[in-house]
Amino acid sequence: MGNYGYGKRNERGEQLLEFATSHNLFICNTAFQQKASRKWTWESP
Repeated sequence: MGNYGYGKRNERGEQLLEFATSHNLFICNTAFQQKASRKWTWESP
């Protein structure tokens, strides 16, 4: 995981990270600093 992850990871986040690591994948969005408006893809109305 890169230097720009956001907040704390929950159980599902840990599972995703374990899956990515076990398959030699990288969570690319965490490698680059993002604008605040780009950190989320969906918000509840």
